[in-house]
Amino acid sequence: MSQFITASLKFVPLREIAPIPIVDKALAIIKSWDMNAEVGAQCTTIEGDFFKIMDNIKDLSSKMEEYCPRFEFFLNFSYSVDGVTIESRVAKHR
Repeated sequence: MSQFITASLKFVPLREIAPIPIVDKALAIIKSWDMNAEVGAQCTTIEGDFFKIMDNIKDLSSKMEEYCPRFEFFLNFSYSVDGVTIESRVAKHR
């Protein structure tokens, strides 16, 4: 069974006067992962192994505590037994 998925991640700092620099720090961490990631207007989509993505999200959560004491994650997963890529999900719309 394949665990290759796409995950859409939205990081939302709460109670911050200037949230954009904090979101930029989160994006820098996500971009440092050894995974394909596309930043969108409302969320970032990542593709890779489900368990590696979840480990990276746990790590991101720990690192972001330094910059933001309260935040929310919104996660959506797309899974198929054959695997899912960003390209396979959006190719017909490009």
